Amino acid sequence: CVHGDESNHYLPKYLGTDQPFYGYMHQGEEGLPIPYTSVEAIAAHYINEMKLVRPTGPYQLAGYSFGGLVAFEMGKQLTMAGESVPMVILLDTYAPEPFAEVMSTERKLHEPLKNFVMRSIIGLFRSIEKPLPARLRNFHVIDTYNRAIERYSAKPYSGAVTVIKADGSPGAPDMGWKEFVKGELHLKTCVGDHYNMIKEPHVRQLAEVMQGVMQPVARASSIAFV
Repeated sequence: CVHGDESNHYLPKYLGTDQPFYGYMHQGEEGLPIPYTSVEAIAAHYINEMKLVRPTGPYQLAGYSFGGLVAFEMGKQLTMAGESVPMVILLDTYAPEPFAEVMSTERKLHEPLKNFVMRSIIGLFRSIEKPLPARLRNFHVIDTYNRAIERYSAKPYSGAVTVIKADGSPGAPDMGWKEFVKGELHLKTCVGDHYNMIKEPHVRQLAEVMQGVMQPVARASSIAFV
C-alpha cells in the first residue's frame, strides 16, 4: 500500500490477520533529501524495496492519492517485467490530468509566492547539508509530488484496476482512469471525503470495500495482499 498515511495503521487491523500488509512511507519524512522525484523513479525504487521482502509475485497493490499514481506505475512496470499483478487498487486517486485540474482549483492566490519562498529556504538547508526542520518537511514532500504529477504521462495498462472513490470527492466515478485501463476496470465508492476516508470511522468501510475486491482475486490466484 503506497502512502496510505493513517490507513497504514488501521487497514491491517480491519483487513484481518490472515494476510501480510506492507505499507510504504513517504520519502523525506526525516528531513533528508528526496532522491526519487518522478512517478516512474519512485515506482521503480518501491519495486526494488518490495522485492527485498517478497522477491516474486503475484502482487496486489494499492495506493492512496498520489500514492495511487505510483501504485499504477508499479503495476505497469511489474507487468512489463513479466510479474503477475492481479489487481491495482486506487484509493481516491485521479488520473494525471484531472489530478492536476483538482490541484489547480484548490490553489490559493498566494501559493506561487509561498512556493518560491519555501523552496528557497529548503535550498538553503540543502546547501548547508542540514535536515529540514519538521515544519518544512510536509511542504517539501507535497511540493515534490505536485511537480511529479505535472510531469507524469501515464501509459495504457493492460491489468485489472479498481478505483475506490470517496463519495465526497468531485468528478467522474472513474476519476479519469477509463482511457488508461485496458484491462478490467472496477468502480467502487466509500463514505467520506478525500482526507477522512482513511481515518476513523470511515476507514472501516474502506477496508470492507477493499476486502470485497481483494478476496476473490486472492482466492483465484492463491496470493496474499502486498
